[in-house]
Amino acid sequence: MTNAPAVGAGVGRADLTGEVGIAPTRPRRLTTAVVGLLLAAIGLLNAGVSLGAAAPNSLPLRATYDVSAYIHWGRGSMTVASTAHVTNTTRHDVRALTFNLVPLVTGDADLVRAKVRGKPVDATAVGQTIVITLPRALAPEERTDVTIRYRARFNAVSDESQHLFSESDGIITAYRWIPWLSRRQAFAAPNFGETWVTSVSPRVTVKLSSRETLVYATSGVLTGASRHSRTFTAYDVRDFNFSASPDYRVKRARTGTASRSASSIAVITLMSSSATPSRRCVGSHTRLGRTHTRV
Repeated sequence: MTNAPAVGAGVGRADLTGEVGIAPTRPRRLTTAVVGLLLAAIGLLNAGVSLGAAAPNSLPLRATYDVSAYIHWGRGSMTVASTAHVTNTTRHDVRALTFNLVPLVTGDADLVRAKVRGKPVDATAVGQTIVITLPRALAPEERTDVTIRYRARFNAVSDESQHLFSESDGIITAYRWIPWLSRRQAFAAPNFGETWVTSVSPRVTVKLSSRETLVYATSGVLTGASRHSRTFTAYDVRDFNFSASPDYRVKRARTGTASRSASSIAVITLMSSSATPSRRCVGSHTRLGRTHTRV
């Protein structure tokens, strides 16, 4: 896999912008501008190599996640607060953590703040990678809590990756939207595989909220509900994906044996009532045993 260097410092996106003015009638200024541009490029390259080297491989670590997301339906955006409970399962001290967050690319995400044990810390974001510098080294078997807050908008890109964080026909979809322990990885895939890599989490709990009345399809099981929120939990997963729409309708069916035994399979199909007949079925879920409602 191809690794991408990390560039930038502080909380927020790492961007490179600038203009160089060239006056054709003044060759000396032209030479100065070109030399200055070359020196700036060399400086940025060196900085990228340095920060890239500081992005550790956090895949061997273990983390559970507690996440809250608020969907601003009318504005086509989402605000996320995610806390990773990270345990150092290696034999060495850990001084920084690397997280994967695809909406940095697909949702033009802005990091609002990052905290470790409730205290603000430095964070660097480049490509789909966030590097959190710990205030002190995390010893073997020690645990810490890392909270990352960000906001992102749906349909921020128009290329083939748009479906990863999109809104279309009154349906939103979100993939790889939770900051997840990972390693530095370029957002570019070859002809096979995926453009990200994440570790398996024993548990992730997600609370999805919105003032709009939404029906959710998720990769978790419904574990709580209130007027404007639904809470889902998933176990032993590498990601937590979801789709939501005010037009979803839930249809339940059962196949297999007539009894509600373990050999029975529950099928839950989500349908959009506003879509055309050829596009109405938007997803289904099967699970052995009892039916799990996803509304």
